[in-house]
Amino acid sequence: MILHIILSSSFHLARNTLGGRHAQHGGWQTAPFATVAALTLTLLGSPLAAQDNPVPPRFATMLSNTDLPGGDLTPVFNTTLMQCHATCLRLEDCTGFTFNQRAGACFPKSAPGAAIPFEGAISGRINQVAPSVLSTAADLRPQLDFLDSADFTEARAQAETLANRHYANGMSEEALLQGATGTNRVLWTGAAVTVNDSPQAWLGYTRALRAQAQSGQGNSFELNRQAVSAALNATLRSETPGVQADALVALAEALEARFRGEAGLGAIRLADQFSPGVARETLVRMREEYGFRLLSHDIESMTAAPRICARFSEDLSPSRDYTPFVQTRTSGLAVEAEGRQLCISGVAYGENYSLTLRAGLPAASGDTLARDVPLEVYVRDRAPRVAFPGRGYVLPATGTRALPVETVNADQLDLRLLRVSDRNIVTAIRRSEFNRALGNWEGERFEQLLAEPVWHGSARVEGTLNRATTSRLPLDEAGPLEPGVYVLRAEVPETDSWEIPPAMQWFMVSDLGLTTLAGN
Repeated sequence: MILHIILSSSFHLARNTLGGRHAQHGGWQTAPFATVAALTLTLLGSPLAAQDNPVPPRFATMLSNTDLPGGDLTPVFNTTLMQCHATCLRLEDCTGFTFNQRAGACFPKSAPGAAIPFEGAISGRINQVAPSVLSTAADLRPQLDFLDSADFTEARAQAETLANRHYANGMSEEALLQGATGTNRVLWTGAAVTVNDSPQAWLGYTRALRAQAQSGQGNSFELNRQAVSAALNATLRSETPGVQADALVALAEALEARFRGEAGLGAIRLADQFSPGVARETLVRMREEYGFRLLSHDIESMTAAPRICARFSEDLSPSRDYTPFVQTRTSGLAVEAEGRQLCISGVAYGENYSLTLRAGLPAASGDTLARDVPLEVYVRDRAPRVAFPGRGYVLPATGTRALPVETVNADQLDLRLLRVSDRNIVTAIRRSEFNRALGNWEGERFEQLLAEPVWHGSARVEGTLNRATTSRLPLDEAGPLEPGVYVLRAEVPETDSWEIPPAMQWFMVSDLGLTTLAGN
């Protein structure tokens, strides 16, 4: 598309595109084909600038209703201001441009003359970023590892396009910053940035964006997103520790407003390295809220030996001894790190424990707990539980029949006895449901579709508090049972079956047996 536009424009009328104004300072001549081809290759093949550096090496300052006469390069037609601006930044020889809004025509220029008024034209002068700024930005980038690569991409794009939205119109940076008040604060500080690309102007632009976002005027999400980019641009252009620290504090606040508190903590920590104590209260608060911290704690109470487990925001070191970082008056407790959990065993059901996770408790990353965290924990009694310990049982068709059952903190069970026909056994095998315990939903579906109710009742069981007890579950109340396959479902009454699922036991009733006789 660009090739077509440029080649076409070189053989069409280029004179008086700005209504005769350009004819007064030399006019346009048809460019030789070689020149056009060279410009085309430049536009298509040259990047905006070397993308290794997060700071673009050149930036534009805009003038509205202004023409820059002289120094004309090859024009581009049927284009936009943004494309015209980008085209000039791509061309090393381009130091300015004029865009005719009415005609959609772009006139890149090399060393143009003094600006003159022209209604409907927008002009831009291209400025060079100091090599020391580019060097500092390249050196600083590795220290900003708390940011994503997309943050640098967006910040550079903001710097390259800001002049399209904010026109300095010949005013100085100081005058624009002084005039940046009220509802025009974002516009004026944005224009100030385009004058010298200074970190102070970028910092003013950041604060203006944040203030407007906090006021509720405009799209706060977009304003805060732009504030992150502006604060990063201020940071990258700062060449002294004090200015870098101020920019990083602004970056931390902008990141927090974007719900990226952990990245914000990285920014505030780096600011404190450049200028110790620059934002001490903010550092303390953000470290507690977003640094290595305790997220929650709970009790593992489904096993014979309960544990108190504290869950942190980062992984712990599996090889580290964390015992010195757990303070308690109870002796005999063991401390073990598992992923992001720190678990304390040796506790007993029905007891209260006072624990303190001490400041300095380290994560695997090297970050530490900012302050002591006291915990008052009650290890409640075990939740009721019912289970069948075995899988395969064959019971006689006559005589006493019973199954073993294991219970915890349950003195009564609701029972349902189901029979599975020979045909449905095949279906159960095909569904991989045969002879295994089924979950709550699977069990209900199995009972509705594949099983026939035979009997329901209840049974009392004995047991010791918080200890698993195996009891004998008589089935005599079910009456005579025909030979076949059965399923017994046992459930703790008055409990939520989703939290405490029923147990299932498959068994077979058989009328086959052996008879032995002995005699003389």
